[in-house]
Amino acid sequence: SQLTKLRTKIGDTTPYFVRCIKPNQQLTPDNYCHKVVLDQLKSLGVMEAVRVSRSGFSKSYTHEEFTRRYQVLLPGKVRAASDREGASKKCKIIVNESLSMMSTNISKEER
Repeated sequence: SQLTKLRTKIGDTTPYFVRCIKPNQQLTPDNYCHKVVLDQLKSLGVMEAVRVSRSGFSKSYTHEEFTRRYQVLLPGKVRAASDREGASKKCKIIVNESLSMMSTNISKEER
């Protein structure tokens, strides 16, 4: 009955992933061993994902969204692309040019 409900719920949604965490070594209900749970969260990369998300990198953009948002970094060089292939190329231009400008500025500051 519970499995059927779970399968129905998963079938009705679009989950990105499902992770099962054992609450304790005895697998008894309502008994959470914090160390066991934390070790599993670390092993699954959940803690790292939370850290990255908290650092401000929680948003994933499509290539089109990225070019539309960050084309302002290179005025005159990049315009937003409407097609996916063009947007992908423009994303690379934005990233490479920005990194190049950053490394040039860092080199100047070191002198």
